[in-house]
Amino acid sequence: HRDLHSFPTRRSSDLGYRMYRNEHLELFVDAGAIGPDYIPGHAHADTLSFLLQVGNKPFLTETGTSTYENNAVRWIERSTRSHNTVTCYDRDQSRVWGSHRVARRARATILREDDSSIEASHDGYRHLGIIHQRSFLLSNNRVIIRDILHGKGNPTGKAWFHFAPGISPELSCRELRTDKACIRINGAEEIVLKTYNFARGFHDRAEAVVAEINFQKNLSTEIIT
Repeated sequence: HRDLHSFPTRRSSDLGYRMYRNEHLELFVDAGAIGPDYIPGHAHADTLSFLLQVGNKPFLTETGTSTYENNAVRWIERSTRSHNTVTCYDRDQSRVWGSHRVARRARATILREDDSSIEASHDGYRHLGIIHQRSFLLSNNRVIIRDILHGKGNPTGKAWFHFAPGISPELSCRELRTDKACIRINGAEEIVLKTYNFARGFHDRAEAVVAEINFQKNLSTEIIT
């Protein structure tokens, strides 16, 4: 097998996006700003979200955009729970509203990184007294994700994992099993499988599965192919 250094990390230092790739997996991490300060209208509340491909096919994705109309669908598609990241007390990281409006915004900080990993935090929950810290590590056939909610007591959160259409995970104890990969979860208080609407295009949505993972303070997720 070729090692990770055969697949250099693609990055944009200004934007905060990172791509990690090997022969099994492709991991895209959003550790940047939600958008330019002068025109954030297309921004989503998606700080520290990620996308994952397994065998060059989508595995974990996100809701996407099916409309720009000022309605409930637009709000849901821009919300934190529509991306593969963490909500705290069911709040959005950044306050997105209307069709193209943004108020309070999460600010991301990259804490450390190398060719196969990145650790970052954001202050989108500072009004709740919480900082969300998240790390990603890509190895030959697995991705390890660690979430920490820094704050007084034991802050509670929900991690969201949106499966691509056509993938039907089965929940067994603290594992989500599919024919492409197995997701092992440590630290979850409850794991619930629900459905969401994946945007295939404008006004074109398909039903898919999302995992809602409830936890306190710490969560560790291992995705193994």
